[in-house]
Amino acid sequence: MAADGERERWEWAPEVGVGPLRFGMSSADVAVALGVSAPQEQVGGPYEQE
Repeated sequence: MAADGERERWEWAPEVGVGPLRFGMSSADVAVALGVSAPQEQVGGPYEQE
């Protein structure tokens, strides 16, 4: 983990989102915002976790 002076700061916007993440984004959009590859498989369950 980076020291506090080196860490990226995300702003919180009530009922909107945090940093580059927004409520209602798809998992693919979240992956792009975080700079990671999109999830490849989903597992079952009531929340369709990835």
